[in-house]
Amino acid sequence: MTVENLPVRSAELRCILISGSFRPVSLPEEPPPGQGTALTRPGRRKQRPSRTKEQVMPSLHFHVNSSMSPSEVMGVLTNFSPSRVDEWPSIDADHFQVHERGDTWAEVTEGNDKSWERARYEWDPSTNHVTVTTRDSTPFGSGGWEFQMTPTDEGTRIDIDLERHPSSLKAKMLSPIIPFAGPVFRKSFKEPLHTT
Repeated sequence: MTVENLPVRSAELRCILISGSFRPVSLPEEPPPGQGTALTRPGRRKQRPSRTKEQVMPSLHFHVNSSMSPSEVMGVLTNFSPSRVDEWPSIDADHFQVHERGDTWAEVTEGNDKSWERARYEWDPSTNHVTVTTRDSTPFGSGGWEFQMTPTDEGTRIDIDLERHPSSLKAKMLSPIIPFAGPVFRKSFKEPLHTT
């Protein structure tokens, strides 16, 4: 029997031909079927577990109080006539365009030379709710707004939710400021929504 034909699993002690003589050596026990030998067994090198990290989107929630009624607030939020640029100081005529419009929705681009967004507005007068789906914006990318109007003795409480989904490097670098931007947004709503 040649060396190539020597049985390799006949007993715990195997014999290997070295310099014309046999020397017994001890090899590891045979692994379970399908798992290879001790030298070829899959997983001999420790695999680093894969990680799935949930990405947390920057968001902001705040509320303002308006002296207007819920229907009046909704009217200002969903007024897409040319007078919109007069009601909202953050929107100028050069960066305002109505792409499409229905009874309870509108696709618009609005903003100014520093910040603008392309968005779809949808509103429901029966629930005093306005949803804004931002397709794209500068500098923060896509995301959206939610406006919920609740009548009060003095007018309307407006609960506002903002979320952004940054994709570009610049957007990702700037987006951490969003949770702290409440005072800036409150100021931008003060004049058009008559908030206090």
